[in-house]
Amino acid sequence: MRPKQITSTVKKLMLVTTLSFSSALTFAQSNVFDDIISQSTNHTALTAAINAAGLSAALQDENATLTVFAPTDAAFTFLAQKLGVSVSDLLTLPNLQDILLYHVLGTAIPSSAVTNGAILTPLNADNTIKFTLTENGAVYANQTLVTAADLDSDNGIVHVIDAVLLP
Repeated sequence: MRPKQITSTVKKLMLVTTLSFSSALTFAQSNVFDDIISQSTNHTALTAAINAAGLSAALQDENATLTVFAPTDAAFTFLAQKLGVSVSDLLTLPNLQDILLYHVLGTAIPSSAVTNGAILTPLNADNTIKFTLTENGAVYANQTLVTAADLDSDNGIVHVIDAVLLP
């Protein structure tokens, strides 16, 4: 090959590589953990709990379709105070994974699909979650207020709640 041909071939190869990399970035999927929960300044305790329980990969799964009820840091602090422990102590509970899985449904349920009295089974099927829809439009999951609804990602929806749900 002559120098001009080599230069042209290298340029084509670089262009193809750049386009391939750009395409891969364009199609990157968002997920409930990386793009919503772990990015929230109000969910540092939940993020730590998910990591401690080894559940981050499940929430990052691009093939999953999830609804996550995400307790705020204030919810974790309130629970810790009620139990007379620290939030760090909550992260060492032997049933932490079960508690967290009680906050996850295996399907995406937007707030518009919630019906009053609906009972759904979370991934921790030890108990169900009952939904209440008030006349003024407030949504409750087991008497826990949904304070922010329908935070969407490619693999599901996050609803922020003001308490930790216990199975």
